[in-house]
Amino acid sequence: MKQNRISVFIAVALIGVIAAAFVASPPKASAQTSNPVSVVTYPDLTGNGAAQRIASSGTCRIIDVAALPANNAAVRIGDINVGASRGLPIAPGGYVHFEFPYDPGAVFPHLYSLASMYVYAASGDKVSVTCQLAY
Repeated sequence: MKQNRISVFIAVALIGVIAAAFVASPPKASAQTSNPVSVVTYPDLTGNGAAQRIASSGTCRIIDVAALPANNAAVRIGDINVGASRGLPIAPGGYVHFEFPYDPGAVFPHLYSLASMYVYAASGDKVSVTCQLAY
């Protein structure tokens, strides 16, 4: 019985020491801020019945594209050939989220090129784009 109490005491003491080590040594501030995240918003794109480039330059790890709720039709996102019947459709009020997984060891991080992403929207419909830069 005495040996069981000693074993329990040792186990509780070890758990306390491990917990104290985590509390006493939080991550370094430099590790927390070495890769700051920036969010970039772009002006809404107003549809004109033709493919429109999201931006003339820039890269992002995460992109959110939203079709505004007041739109009359679905918008589409894709490459330069996007059109009324081609590309990923986004219903009015809907959105699509593109994200490359974060890989801190990547020599060349995976990023989306905004210059190669296009949207198609009917005349007067609007598309909102937000980009997250994490590298």
